Amino acid sequence: MTNSTAQTQTARQIKTAKVKALIDQLTFGVEVEQEGLRYGSDASVRTKHEMNALMNTRRHNWRIDYDGSIGHSGCEYVTGIMDYPASMEAVQEGVRIVKRNGGRPTSKCGIHIHVDGSRFLRDPKALVRLIKLVDKYENLMYHALMADNRNVHYNSLEGWAKPVCQDFMDRIDALGKNPTIQDIERVWYNGRGSRYSTYDRSRYRLLNLHALWSKGTIEFRCFNGTLHAGRIKAYTQLSLLICAQALISKRVSRGQRTFDRSRAKYEVRTWLLQLCAFGEEFDTMRLLLTRHLQGNSAFHRTQA
Repeated sequence: MTNSTAQTQTARQIKTAKVKALIDQLTFGVEVEQEGLRYGSDASVRTKHEMNALMNTRRHNWRIDYDGSIGHSGCEYVTGIMDYPASMEAVQEGVRIVKRNGGRPTSKCGIHIHVDGSRFLRDPKALVRLIKLVDKYENLMYHALMADNRNVHYNSLEGWAKPVCQDFMDRIDALGKNPTIQDIERVWYNGRGSRYSTYDRSRYRLLNLHALWSKGTIEFRCFNGTLHAGRIKAYTQLSLLICAQALISKRVSRGQRTFDRSRAKYEVRTWLLQLCAFGEEFDTMRLLLTRHLQGNSAFHRTQA
C-alpha cells in the first residue's frame, strides 16, 4: 500500500467516524401517511396505543394527525422526538403494526423525515451548505427514491416535494459569505409568506425549510408512501447522513449534478459512499436505493 493510499484511507476513516458520531447525536421524527385506518376511528386509536406501548417515554410517543391530502379515509401517524439508532427498531415495529392493523400506502401518501435543526440555526454557513448539497444531488435523490411523482412540475402548486428553487439559490448567493439565519429566512419566504403560517406554500419542497423556521427541524419530503419498515429506516438514515455531511463539510459549491440513467446505479452508490454510508449498518439502505437502477454499481462505464 502506497503512502497516498494509506493517507486516503485514514482520512476516510476519520470522516466516517465523525459522521457516525454526529448522526448518533441528531434526533429525528417520522410522519407516516396511510389510508385504511381512518382518522378518528377506534381502529386508528387502538393502533396508536399499540405503537406507544413500545416506547420508553412519552417524548417518543406517536400521535395521530389529520392530513388534508388524505382526508378522512386515512390519517398520519407522527413519531415523537426519536434518537438514532436507539429508537429505530421501535419506529420500524410501529410501522409494522400500522400495516398489520389495516393501514396501506397509496398514491396520496408520503413519508416525511424531520431532523433536529438546532445546529443549523446556530450555524448559518452549515445551512447554506445543506441547501447546496440538496440542490446538487436532488436529481439522484428523485431517481434513487423513485420519487419523480413527488415533483410534478418545477413551478407547479401540485408538487408535494419540488426541487430547490433556483431563484432562491440566486438569493442565497447574493447574501455573500457571511449570511445570518435571519437573512436566509428572509430570502426563503421572499416576502410571500412567514414562519407563522402553518400551511405556507413554501413547505412543498424536497428540502422544506419552513419547518426549520416554524418547528426547528429540517424536513425531507421526497419519499413516497410506504409501510415497509426497511424503507422507513433507509429514508431516515439518508436524511441524517445528508445533514451530517452539511455540518462537517468545509465548503460545498453550487451546481446541480447531472447523471446518465444508464449508469445511475454507479453514481448513486458513489454518492452514498461519499455520505459515509459504509458497512453493515447501511447495507439495506444502499440496496433499496440502488437495486432498481440501471448500470453496474462497481463500474462507471459499461464493461464490454
